[in-house]
Amino acid sequence: MELVVRAQHNRRLADGRRLFEVARATASRGSVQLQVDGQSLRTKTSKRPARLGRAARAAELDLRYAPVTVRGRPADVDPPVTLELTVVHALERDPPKGEKPLEWFVLTTLSVASAEQAAEILRWYRLRWRIEDWNRVLKSGCKIDELGHHSVERLERAIAIRLVIAWRVMLMTLLGREAPELPPELLFSDVELRVLGDYAQSRRRPRPSSLRAAVREVAILGGYTNRNHDPPPGHQLMWHGYAKLTTMSFAYTLRDEIE
Repeated sequence: MELVVRAQHNRRLADGRRLFEVARATASRGSVQLQVDGQSLRTKTSKRPARLGRAARAAELDLRYAPVTVRGRPADVDPPVTLELTVVHALERDPPKGEKPLEWFVLTTLSVASAEQAAEILRWYRLRWRIEDWNRVLKSGCKIDELGHHSVERLERAIAIRLVIAWRVMLMTLLGREAPELPPELLFSDVELRVLGDYAQSRRRPRPSSLRAAVREVAILGGYTNRNHDPPPGHQLMWHGYAKLTTMSFAYTLRDEIE
């Protein structure tokens, strides 16, 4: 198992130097361009309208990396506990006027020997929210922590099935937002599209002809209200809708076999 984590504190290293100073003093090894999302100054719990704290932009970042030895805990044991890591430092070139430059210090157990590998570490770090979402789908939707199997073999099989389901729910949610005009056949089977089409028509909506429309119908099955001011459906709603879609599709298949 490997580690990729952002350093928030300027830790003292085993040789007495500080992490941030070591990273900043390293020669630049290249650069990478990343698309940076906008950031609100309001917290998610605030009821007031969000103010934009950072505009979305394409940022060019200088890359530096260096091996470091981090002191572990507790600090007073003899011999001291240490951990060999690599720090990847990314600093934005020419930020927009009035904006603070982006600066990241990312620690990893992986070895880094090129600017391409350093950029890959940053890309993995930027995927952390999707990994969090995937785990949230597994826990809140698939109820993976409530499995009560008494043997390791059965538990592993149950987890494997839910891993695939969580991946599909995430894929539906993300593609429905990022590639909405794709054909719905890309993610849904013929019988699933029949179910979604019949359900939509029963509510006086057209049969879904795009991925966005099909994903919306799944979300509505899960309780999405589909009002004009509603945000896009999240993973939990998609999970509940997909569970209903699976049951309804099974019923359609049984009916076809009987007829």
